[in-house]
Amino acid sequence: MKQKKAWSFFQSLGKAFMYPIALLSVCGMMLGLGSGLASDDMAKLIPFLAIPIIKTILDFIVSLGLFAFVNLPVLFAIAIPLGLLKDKEDKAYGAFSGLIGFMAMHLGTNFYLKQHDLLVVADQMSTHGQTIILGIQSYNTSVLGGIVAGLLVASMYKKIVNLRIPESLGFYSGPRLVPIITLIVMSGFGLIIPFIWPPFFNLFMLIGHWISTSGPVGYFFYAVAERVTIPFGLNHLVTSVFRFTPIGGSAVI
Repeated sequence: MKQKKAWSFFQSLGKAFMYPIALLSVCGMMLGLGSGLASDDMAKLIPFLAIPIIKTILDFIVSLGLFAFVNLPVLFAIAIPLGLLKDKEDKAYGAFSGLIGFMAMHLGTNFYLKQHDLLVVADQMSTHGQTIILGIQSYNTSVLGGIVAGLLVASMYKKIVNLRIPESLGFYSGPRLVPIITLIVMSGFGLIIPFIWPPFFNLFMLIGHWISTSGPVGYFFYAVAERVTIPFGLNHLVTSVFRFTPIGGSAVI
């Protein structure tokens, strides 16, 4: 029985993953097509592409292609409750709560960082594992953060929706209660992230330092680490060590 439930859960989770992945594939094609045709080299080969209105259209296609890549974490946070919940009403409230939960999680993290003066300026964000997410400066948990938020919201939904509250507050009962509780719980979870994420991020930084000083063996493990972390959106933790710190080399200009 437990095996059947587990199998059913992972089947539903796999289907939920297909929502953002389907969009990602199309956006990837748009990004590749737009970037390729908008390049200066292509304009030299095909002068038609250098016409301002055509170049503007191609730049717009590139912007559309970037949408899914930039917002992939929040897309997963919305898609997972949408895929795991069964009823149409539950799916709608679940997806809405997924967005609320994801934003509340990063809002909680932002509050902690602000209170402890840990927010860094824009050019230091990459090396400190921070980024701007939906206008909120927080730790860059990438796709993993979206997946965790989506799973937590989906699991909470089934418990919250059946809670009994006083009749005087009946308007907030059922599915309407889910985003309210989600806001509170996920913001609290966001306050915990600063204790969990930095050690995780520092581990990746240490691995990156070891790779850069280990010759061919290190390069092999770098390639493996980057590929393994791509599905979780954590490859930036590996590559940022080499792209944005002296470990990857430096030059005086």
